Amino acid sequence: MKKFLAIFLVLVMVLAMVSVAGAEGEKKLRFLMPNATHGFMAGAIQAAQENLQAGLADNPGVDVLLITGADAVQQNNQLDELITEEGIHTIVLWPHNGDDLRSGAQKVIDAGINLVVFDRLIPDIEPVSEVDMDNWEYGASSARFLNEFFADRLAAGETIRILEFKGDLSTASSVRTDGFMADKHENIEIVQAFSTNWQRAASMDFMQSFLIDSPQDVVESIDAIFTHDGEITLGIYDAMQDYNGPASLDNLKAIAGMGSDVDSVALTPALMETFGITHRIVFVSPAVTAWGVAVGFDVVNGKEVPAQVKIGYIEITVDNYQEFLDNPERLTEQDVKY
Repeated sequence: MKKFLAIFLVLVMVLAMVSVAGAEGEKKLRFLMPNATHGFMAGAIQAAQENLQAGLADNPGVDVLLITGADAVQQNNQLDELITEEGIHTIVLWPHNGDDLRSGAQKVIDAGINLVVFDRLIPDIEPVSEVDMDNWEYGASSARFLNEFFADRLAAGETIRILEFKGDLSTASSVRTDGFMADKHENIEIVQAFSTNWQRAASMDFMQSFLIDSPQDVVESIDAIFTHDGEITLGIYDAMQDYNGPASLDNLKAIAGMGSDVDSVALTPALMETFGITHRIVFVSPAVTAWGVAVGFDVVNGKEVPAQVKIGYIEITVDNYQEFLDNPERLTEQDVKY
């Protein structure tokens, strides 16, 4: 499996740097993304490449190129290079971190190039359009779920103690946290938060350390967990399965957070059967890059696009998860409308 993943990621990186050659004078559309550090991003890169290629059928006068970057420094350098390239009409930018790309993004705008910002928003600039996964709502809806799940205890004045497993320090994660904090009940308390870099292994390590190093009464006081991604939840589950310490995990009753593949959906019955935990997922497919590609093509063609496009989600709970396990293609169906 590791060998297959390595080959897949290499293939994705190669595809990401392949331009579709066109006649001289064609308008150029460029899509800049973070590189594949985890499964969601690898799938998003593949989906963006496929959508760019497919879009050429209806946009024969456009030259497209997908470019990935290892970090914000490399992305800023890539923007500098594109500014000097002849014929660049539109850049769709998925930044590693919005704050770190503000200067580079402003240079693009100042150069008269159309800029579409995807997902991790950039403060204090005015792009043609912001197309983002609705990270605020993803966090806020998770908070509302926990408010309802623990409604009786909260109404009785009890404090609900939770752990938060963040993706990273990017604006995508910070906005999810802000949305959660804005909508959570005042008696829901985040005991500890971890930044996992979206990694299953890192999430497992953090959860193991918490279970092993924390006092028994602290471990047993945790009521729920809020996670920023399905891979993170899988890592938490791995750690819980391996744990054989003195603390009971019976008090942990709910995990609310994001998911992006079939494995995260399949975890729902496993959590219930193994630990009695209710799992609620804000499901967002890696194929969401289709929105960024669609807006990019429309901008190149001179069409009017909204200043903001919010990408929704599928809610998956203990009541409907089986429908998606029986028909996994429903998880990747994308009806791109804005």
